[in-house]
Amino acid sequence: MQKPKLHNPLKIVSRDTGKMTNSLKNAIKGTEANIFFNGGSGKKISQVAKGQMDVLIYEGRCTHKWDSCASEPLILALGGFFTDEKCQPIEYDPNNVNTVNTHGNICCFD
Repeated sequence: MQKPKLHNPLKIVSRDTGKMTNSLKNAIKGTEANIFFNGGSGKKISQVAKGQMDVLIYEGRCTHKWDSCASEPLILALGGFFTDEKCQPIEYDPNNVNTVNTHGNICCFD
């Protein structure tokens, strides 16, 4: 599988607009980016991996470790990025009972 090429305009997949923060809405406003809201976390990540979408943005506490742990290695193996919204690696600590991805997920290719 090859690293996907970006679309023009950019295709962003995220949560539905009612759950997006104002900061994300404002960042996208005025751009030609298209935002899509379809399926669960795994489907959205696979759309990025297959090049159907350019970036996945999940803000805040909306996913769990099980939503990202299987998909992250795939994205990384394809040369992509998979971080939290602060651009920090997602920590998978088996001793931590908190399974929430506290700072969301960003999944994309450069």
